[in-house]
Amino acid sequence: MKHIETLEEMLPEFKGFTEAEKAYLHEYSFLEPMKEGMMLLESGKICSQVFFLLSGQIRVYKTLPDGKEITLYRISGGEFCLFSLTCILKQTPMDAVAQVEKSGEILVIPEGVFKKMVRDNEQFQFFIMSRIFTAFSEVLALLEEVTFHSMSQRMAKLLLDHMDEEGCLFMTHEDLARELGTAREVVSRLLKEMEKKEMVALQRGALQVLEKEKLEILKVL
Repeated sequence: MKHIETLEEMLPEFKGFTEAEKAYLHEYSFLEPMKEGMMLLESGKICSQVFFLLSGQIRVYKTLPDGKEITLYRISGGEFCLFSLTCILKQTPMDAVAQVEKSGEILVIPEGVFKKMVRDNEQFQFFIMSRIFTAFSEVLALLEEVTFHSMSQRMAKLLLDHMDEEGCLFMTHEDLARELGTAREVVSRLLKEMEKKEMVALQRGALQVLEKEKLEILKVL
């Protein structure tokens, strides 16, 4: 029951399961590797399984009518895929795409097994509702950002959120455009303006934040 032990380490909620529940989950769930670029869930499809991420990273995004992509949120180790949850619970098609960004491993829980876990374990029910609320809050924050913030503000926030401790971002202009749901040309123009103001230094496939304070100010203007 190695993957059940892993779940208990990552999620305190699983420690509240009875031995019978743990044995049931172990018997009917299974581990599956996931590779970078792999599509886990596609828009318009009905889900028959729930995914719990043990390692790696998944990007959940929507494709806009004009063909551009916008990132809704990311799933990291220790989290369930929200859209697979709601797809199972509501029996509605996926309204987004889940794609692997960093290779790792998932625990696959069949629909019937997951529903039984939710039905029989109150602590697990609370965890699932908390996860749905958290992801819903993230999407609402994105909606507010898109509606009320300028593209310059959103770009500044994106750079601040994704830079490492040295201020580096290893993302192409195309990557940034997908995050923001805009055209690559818009991203290139904004970054050139920031470079002229010495906020950032542009490199091939990456950039360096030079003036974090200026980006902080731009983010709230």
